[in-house]
Amino acid sequence: MRFVFLLAAMGFAAALTGQALLADDIYVNNAVGDDTFNGRSASDATEQGGPLRTINRALRLAQPGDRIIVEKTDLPYRESLSIQGGQHSGTDVMPFTIFSDGAVLDGTSPIDGSSWQYVGNGVFRFQPRLRSFQQLYLDGKPAELVPAVVPYTVPELQPKQWALVDGAIYFKAEDGKIPGQYELRYCRYQTGITLYEVRNVVINGLTVQGFQLDGINAHDGVTGLVVKNCRLRGNGRSGFSVGGASRAQLINSVLGGNGNAQVRTEGHALLRINDCRFLTSRYSGPAISQSGGRVSVDDGQPSKAATLSAGE
Repeated sequence: MRFVFLLAAMGFAAALTGQALLADDIYVNNAVGDDTFNGRSASDATEQGGPLRTINRALRLAQPGDRIIVEKTDLPYRESLSIQGGQHSGTDVMPFTIFSDGAVLDGTSPIDGSSWQYVGNGVFRFQPRLRSFQQLYLDGKPAELVPAVVPYTVPELQPKQWALVDGAIYFKAEDGKIPGQYELRYCRYQTGITLYEVRNVVINGLTVQGFQLDGINAHDGVTGLVVKNCRLRGNGRSGFSVGGASRAQLINSVLGGNGNAQVRTEGHALLRINDCRFLTSRYSGPAISQSGGRVSVDDGQPSKAATLSAGE
């Protein structure tokens, strides 16, 4: 029996070693990369070995335990990512990793000036495709939101303020101006990074902003997820959502300007938060909102003061 156990242990160790030997780095650079390259080099292509242009292409090429290195450039990565199944999983020793030193994953798209409808008193209306949650960006930052207190009624707006009413965006322009004279963007993509049925994943150093629902969503069946050194901001519902039976850690990250909550949990999720900053205001959601799940902050004890139940 001891011999059988020893053989099994040796086989498991060999499997880990084999995975470590096979795991590789995949480089992404949306300024100089090309999705016809193989992503095995961070520099310009040499025999097609240069960086990829999109993170999604890297995810399609990735194997268990690989590390995707996303170069920070002057251009946001305008993509929505799905991390799913064994291909995008790792081990305690060799986690599947997306690493950056501050690259921006952005879900916004410009609003064409002709898409606005004038409704009176300097207020214009735009109907986005995704309606339940939204954000309006002005000059690259979330514009000032005025909550709609009375259902189906547009609140009083000051110039450059906006409201979301019955799924439509209402924006008030300054005197003599129209929305087409502003740099206005809305949330085109639903979620920045969706994770489902994966193990031992690390997301490190990304800024995730401007998505209609969540910056990062651990949907269900996620174990060993670590999100660290990230900025999760200006998303329609939350910066980080953990649901189902998922297990996750949020470490040394900054969350702010997300619509309904900076962090939300549901179902039977477990979330540990360490050394994070929550930037909340009257125009954004609370630090933490729970409709199920458990949250512990810093010392491992359930957070009470910063937590709101669903509907509060």
